[in-house]
Amino acid sequence: MYPFINFLKLFKVQFLQTLILVLLTSIASAQIGPLPSYSKVSSVNYPYSEISTVTPKTLYVRSFPFLSICPSGIVGVQQIKKATVNGILNLGSDYRFGKSDFSYVIDITINGYTTWTGSSLPAVFTQTKQLTINCSSSSASCNPEHQFSIDFTSQHGQINRFVVSAAVVSTSGLTTTQSYLDLRVFYKEDFLYSYTGITAPTLSLTAIPSPANANPLLFDWTPQCYNAPNYEFQLLRLYNINSTFITDETTIDAYVDWNKALSIETGSSLSELKLTIPEGTGYYVWRVRPIGNAYEGGIANDRNWGPWNEDPIFIQGDIVPLTNAISYDNLFFYNQFDDDKNWIYSR
Repeated sequence: MYPFINFLKLFKVQFLQTLILVLLTSIASAQIGPLPSYSKVSSVNYPYSEISTVTPKTLYVRSFPFLSICPSGIVGVQQIKKATVNGILNLGSDYRFGKSDFSYVIDITINGYTTWTGSSLPAVFTQTKQLTINCSSSSASCNPEHQFSIDFTSQHGQINRFVVSAAVVSTSGLTTTQSYLDLRVFYKEDFLYSYTGITAPTLSLTAIPSPANANPLLFDWTPQCYNAPNYEFQLLRLYNINSTFITDETTIDAYVDWNKALSIETGSSLSELKLTIPEGTGYYVWRVRPIGNAYEGGIANDRNWGPWNEDPIFIQGDIVPLTNAISYDNLFFYNQFDDDKNWIYSR
């Protein structure tokens, strides 16, 4: 099982950081006007012509103004699991120089800061790495790529930007390799997401107009908390259980049994799903919930389940009267394509 840090402690840290940032922003704005904004930047590249000749490049770990993945009042959803800053030096993704003679030695310095701009404050993170790639026609060894990875998980909450400097220490051999030389510095973040303790729905559905005739049909939703690693989608066909309603298929009484719903995991943070519906003409109701990854087992572990978006009227075991005058975001009437043909369908 993944080790799980207390989310309440994380919220306190995030709250204090946000409060300080808001106060500083308000004071600065009052004194000098609107502050500049910074977008998140996770990777920078140096071709050979820029190494030693350009000003340092910047990676932004967070945007400014800071954008939370959740609105105010929803806390403890996202926690950092692992964060690394990485570098790779090579001659392109496809090596093409065989046993040609060449050698490059590059120094890289990475400084991490709590601020988004300026250099007067001391760095809270400093690392220097030397990357070497070489090859020799007289040697059995050839090293066309060199990379490194530095863990900064414990400092992830402090660092808002990295400033990267590169310098050529030495170079020799085949000069045509220079145009292929590529140095890339980047960071990676691996997050844990937990919806434990959240009871209110954290997403809203985009209504599908009735009657629906499209094939495939697009289902999409707007999450309040972004970046969920997975969603569970359920689609339930509602059948008439009232024997007196036999002339109009848009007027029915339906029993809600989510145990019989079609269930699909999206396997990504994408908040939409395209689906072909072959279960016939009639009413359908659907719902979605986020699935976290803070606990081992994924969707098989109920501690990873977020709340369903479901409307209170479509509760398990309810009998719901439906007519074409009723409108809900998660309900639609579907006209089955090729409804005049015989169908065999199974899940």
